[in-house]
Amino acid sequence: LLKMDSILIQIQNHAKIERDRGLQRFSLELSNMSQVQFSELYLKLVDDLSSPSLEWEAILGVCEATIILLESKSLIKNSDVRNNLLNLCLTFLEDHEFRVRQVAGKVVGALAAHENSSYIFTFFQEILIEKIKFNLHRDEVRSETSSKLPMTSGWRYLESYMNCLNAAVDGTGSHFIPHMSRKLLDVIFSTLDHSNRFIRESFFKICLCLINHGLIQWLDSESISSVILAEKLSDGLSDNWSQVRLAASEATREFFSKISNYETQQSFFPVLLGPMCLNRYYIADGVRIFSQDTWKQVLNSRGIAEVETNISHIVKFYCSQSVADNHAVREAACTCIAELATKVSPQCLSPYVDDLLDVLIQAFNDDSWPVRDTACVAVGHFVLKFSNAFISKIDIFLPLIYENLYDNIPSVRQGAAISLANCVKAYKDKLLSKVIDKIAHDLESVLSQKNDSKKFPNLDISSPATFSVAKQVRDNDVSLHENQPMFSCGSLAPKMGRSPKGGCSSCLFKRDALPWEVSDGCVYAICELSYIKDSHNLIDPLIFRIAELCILSHYHQHLVFLNTVLSILPKLFDAFNKKESKKFLNEFIKPLFIGLKCDNMLTVSSAEKCVNKFSQMYGPSIFRSRVLNYYPEYEADLDKFQ
Repeated sequence: LLKMDSILIQIQNHAKIERDRGLQRFSLELSNMSQVQFSELYLKLVDDLSSPSLEWEAILGVCEATIILLESKSLIKNSDVRNNLLNLCLTFLEDHEFRVRQVAGKVVGALAAHENSSYIFTFFQEILIEKIKFNLHRDEVRSETSSKLPMTSGWRYLESYMNCLNAAVDGTGSHFIPHMSRKLLDVIFSTLDHSNRFIRESFFKICLCLINHGLIQWLDSESISSVILAEKLSDGLSDNWSQVRLAASEATREFFSKISNYETQQSFFPVLLGPMCLNRYYIADGVRIFSQDTWKQVLNSRGIAEVETNISHIVKFYCSQSVADNHAVREAACTCIAELATKVSPQCLSPYVDDLLDVLIQAFNDDSWPVRDTACVAVGHFVLKFSNAFISKIDIFLPLIYENLYDNIPSVRQGAAISLANCVKAYKDKLLSKVIDKIAHDLESVLSQKNDSKKFPNLDISSPATFSVAKQVRDNDVSLHENQPMFSCGSLAPKMGRSPKGGCSSCLFKRDALPWEVSDGCVYAICELSYIKDSHNLIDPLIFRIAELCILSHYHQHLVFLNTVLSILPKLFDAFNKKESKKFLNEFIKPLFIGLKCDNMLTVSSAEKCVNKFSQMYGPSIFRSRVLNYYPEYEADLDKFQ
């Protein structure tokens, strides 16, 4: 007992590490105690919690010890002690410290599980319903009397009571369903429309718990359609905030797992299939991976067939998500639209092609470059599969693709090159010579690059910009970086909306592509165009010209341009047979060794890959002899890298 007294003092320590050590000792000591000692210790813990002078750290430690005690062994029933503990938990649910509020709900859940009856839930049911209803509408009352964070207090208590309800239901387990009521369901459903994301997240955690303990069966017994629940889940799967989507995803998986009949599951696909499909490409890893696993579990190999069956609902959902406030949602929507073009049969998708292309046109003008990039990639898929429908819009899309081809983000330029090549493949007779003429003209842009250019000249501070465009300009501005709050740009994107200041890809700077970036985009385009049949006669002069332009070094970013050229060379040479590609080899030997000897590690790496590629393609000895015949001064460098 003396040892336990010292442990109880330790679990009330102000330092978390000491409390954790005390709880570990507490758990070990329980194994040596009798049933009577258990009950005495239980009474001691509740008495300690009743002390009005207890600091929040002490309350936290004693509550955690109580949970361990309740979960470890059955105690002698004592209704007075139990009711005293329940009343203390009600008090702690409105404590100023959120960790105390959180652990109070867990104590209720542990006590409900220990009682193995519905007593705890019935004790709390009406109280929790009234507290949730009160805190749900409390925000508006506070906003009339306070201007400083008027809604925070109401929200924190609301979340605490919802989490307590979740714990009480989970602890009650199989004894809960007889006490389910429409009144409780209406109160829970009313929280889904709350403006605070943590409340909406708590809603779906409660849904998960209710579904796990028989909510679907109760709805059937009350003649309430489960479609209502499915619609609520769909709202969560479409939420702007990642943590709400994840909680809704978990509830959705549990929802389908409780429906054993596949035909019954199919009745909910019109509502849930679109959000489930989109979340497989959502930017947040947790949501994306969980959604992919759920898709496999629910649909197995029937995914494409079910998408085609529900195509009208899915297209409508994708179109709505393409204008969401969160740029990550818009990006996922464009990715899913591209997936439709590649996986769904043309006969099924044809009636919706015009609507989807209109969505992609809008996405091309998005402030967020990942959205523009995915939209451009999607267009490349549509033009190949629906060339007849696309022809009427080709004059709209080509300027947009060129704009992406000359974007200041390298990956956007690369994606645009692929889409441009797909357009030429679809309408080769009409576009091949026209596109190559434009690429040949724009390839020369690097010649106009000023020799004193920096990476971020001519910044426009009146409109949005892309990632890190103005980084160098702002790096040394102390006023922008000292004594400022820190945020996650991804988490702020939904809150800031689609305004000039919204999303992590938006800041107050913008610039046009530099001349060398225009040429850089042309290099990507030439590589992709070289794979089009009958294009080689037109492409050959441009490849020789690339070799001449990539060794220019009069501008700041010349090694970046050289890296692009070297990175595409292996793929470019593969577009020609071995004999045809040899005519280009001599022209690229000098750029290759400039890259090998430079101080840009990306360029060095690309050059090394070229050496390996050419040695493998032509044979080490042939490649070596070709280098030494024209550039004997590179022998030492070749020995180092070959």
